Amino acid sequence: MEVTGKGLVEFWGWVVEKGLVKANTARSFGAASKQVLAIDDDWETRDVSTIDVEDMIRRFKNIRQKDFKPESLNAYDRRFRQGLSHFLEYKRDPGNWKFKGQDASSRRARSGKNNAHTEEEGVTEATGSMAGGVAPLISLMEYPFPLRENCIVKIRLPIDLKISEAERLSAFMKTLAVDVPVEK
Repeated sequence: MEVTGKGLVEFWGWVVEKGLVKANTARSFGAASKQVLAIDDDWETRDVSTIDVEDMIRRFKNIRQKDFKPESLNAYDRRFRQGLSHFLEYKRDPGNWKFKGQDASSRRARSGKNNAHTEEEGVTEATGSMAGGVAPLISLMEYPFPLRENCIVKIRLPIDLKISEAERLSAFMKTLAVDVPVEK
């Protein structure tokens, strides 16, 4: 993995594959990194070890303020900083790197929450339905979409949305349209 924007985002997928970090944590770092870095056209090839983090966050908040609540912008800020910091620590010493994240009990104590359904700043952890048991948490990301003039809708989708799921969703959305042409 290179020390690029693409390398940073891919790193968070890789740590999940290797079992080094909990999936929801890693995905939230990866998603925040991609959202923040994507304000620049060359984000995938940009050397993230040399970026001015303060400037990047400031520009991200200025550009995306219409798309997210202030709490969401702050969450992206925090997650991007943490994700980048962990990534650069790994790149400096991959053989001795170990993720040092918060455990669930300290998060609950800090936030005052003690449930599995936490909605935090644009990323939601929700349980799916699974017959006969407890379903795993699924990280959802809120995406603003400019549907038409003066109409921005928000869609919550899994961070790891599959092409087959996107196609099913597209087919479903077509059934909701009210201007469907009638065949003669």
